[in-house]
Amino acid sequence: MLDTQRGLFYGIDEIGADIWRGIESGLGIDAIVIQLHYKYTNVSKEQLHIDVGNFITELKRNKLIKVKRLW
Repeated sequence: MLDTQRGLFYGIDEIGADIWRGIESGLGIDAIVIQLHYKYTNVSKEQLHIDVGNFITELKRNKLIKVKRLW
């Protein structure tokens, strides 16, 4: 991922890219976890939920995404 405003490049692995595609598609965390679990059957949904949450936290911390509340 490239942050053109700050001139920074962030490398992500395959799972990170899958999470990013889910975010771009407008999916919530639970939906992303379900998609990932179909692809990565050897990883528990609980672990995937933790990993997705951590990834999103890092994206927010680095100002690469903004989270919108729907209510």
